[in-house]
Amino acid sequence: DGEGDAHATETLIPIDHNFYSAHNNTPSYSGTSAKDRYLEFVATNGGTQTQVKEYTNATFTTLVTTQTLPTSAIVYVKGRIYCKGEIGGRVSVVSSDDIVFDGNISYASGQTHADAGHSTAFLAKDKLFFRPDSVSASGILYAENSSRSSAAFDAGYNLNWQSDSSKTQLRLYGNRVMNGSTNMSIYSDRVYGYDKNLKYFRPPGLPVRPAVKTVREV
Repeated sequence: DGEGDAHATETLIPIDHNFYSAHNNTPSYSGTSAKDRYLEFVATNGGTQTQVKEYTNATFTTLVTTQTLPTSAIVYVKGRIYCKGEIGGRVSVVSSDDIVFDGNISYASGQTHADAGHSTAFLAKDKLFFRPDSVSASGILYAENSSRSSAAFDAGYNLNWQSDSSKTQLRLYGNRVMNGSTNMSIYSDRVYGYDKNLKYFRPPGLPVRPAVKTVREV
């Protein structure tokens, strides 16, 4: 990581799925076969924890299960994740396939930047999709792009998975890491905000950097 925020970079090693699966706080999401999961995150307990609501599909109308996570938690899904909502505490969300943003992702009370009590990461083995016409997302956003597609961050589809070449507004606050290119220019109004706090207030499973700093007097 560079010390100057304007030139800061973020490098992560490939996702260790065995680690995240073994430390998963929602074991019902790691079945023997891959399955799409539709998850809404709700900040609860004064914004210190996250409640995960699972729905039957991407309309987010028919509730399946509800679970409240610990203050520091990992959500690992064997399959694709469709998600939206607010994160309370420190949460890492990991998918063995894609992560699809079907709505805004922020911290409790709409906070867009991490702090000592709030940080999040969305780590996809393959791609990140941004489907709404207007969307905001916070946290470490990581797409390993295991399928080696041209775009690791993709916005070329609407909420019905139809091809889309024009969208309105995109707001990303955090650190973005990808293997490949982005198809985000179809948002006519885009803001990419770096979050230096994520270097220090890391979600679970990610090392704090810098771990050691050496200072030499002359």
